Amino acid sequence: MPNLQKNLNSVLENISKASLENSVDLVVVTKNQTVNLINECISLGVNQIGENRVQEAENKFSQLFNAKIKKRMIGRLQSNKIKNATKIFDSIDSVSKIDHLKKINSNAELEKKSQNILLQINITNDQNKDGFIPRMFLEKIEDIFGFNYVNIEGMMTIGRFGVSKKETSQDFKKMKNFYDQINSQLPSNKKMGTLSMGMSQDYQVAIQEGSTMVRVGGAIFG
Repeated sequence: MPNLQKNLNSVLENISKASLENSVDLVVVTKNQTVNLINECISLGVNQIGENRVQEAENKFSQLFNAKIKKRMIGRLQSNKIKNATKIFDSIDSVSKIDHLKKINSNAELEKKSQNILLQINITNDQNKDGFIPRMFLEKIEDIFGFNYVNIEGMMTIGRFGVSKKETSQDFKKMKNFYDQINSQLPSNKKMGTLSMGMSQDYQVAIQEGSTMVRVGGAIFG
């Protein structure tokens, strides 16, 4: 069994060191973890969790002792799962297509809610990753931010695996610049407040480059 208290404290200490005076949210990635371990994390003060499969999450959420914890969808979003995802998640953090935005908007209207989301950006134009390509995003910006039942909290990206710390830093810096560029073009009522970059292997680098939210699982659960 992992020492959750020790591991969580270590991650929070690293976040504090990397972030200096900036506020950074921690999303604990609970995919593949048991309900007992998730409830233990909640008892230790974790207030945001991330799941990547809708059906697995649905089964778990009914067993959490704190229903107020923020539940985030962090996995690849499938069209046929959008209806249920809109029902059970507070935020869908992996929206990478305008078609998905349309479906989320329609389902959110039926649920009589404003669905919080993060837009996934493929900042390195990696053919193996989902996400909006920056050039194409700029061409569709009015459409992307034009839905009435979607609240775009911010953007997210996934760092490359198997590259140097310097390259990772450059990628995250590029993402921060793109995020700022888009925010500068938005009206005040549409401006974003969340830039989610960084996972267990690179969250400290991501924070140093401007991330306001990190997704950490392995460093906590082992």
